[in-house]
Amino acid sequence: MKLSFKREARETGLRSRSISKPYPDVQIKGDKAQVGKIYVPSAFGDTKWKVSVAVCNEPTQENPCPFKWVRFTFTGESEDDVRDWVKSRWNAIVKQYDLYRFVD
Repeated sequence: MKLSFKREARETGLRSRSISKPYPDVQIKGDKAQVGKIYVPSAFGDTKWKVSVAVCNEPTQENPCPFKWVRFTFTGESEDDVRDWVKSRWNAIVKQYDLYRFVD
């Protein structure tokens, strides 16, 4: 599965004035479909960048969602740190998890 990243659009209007999200989130893509996300630090004390991937989940009556988020314990100081971490472990992530692909 080919790895790529896509920075999401910046907020506009009143939401762009919010200090809670100073940077846009970054999509993690596998074969051009979103399979995960890099979350930016917020202005409310959380200063680390975080990584999550969407993993296929068998829908049930109680939980009809076809995927679940798996957040890694790794946190980075910058977007580049997190991108490098994902790149270095991409083959292991693809091998270990059945990644859910979001359709646009």
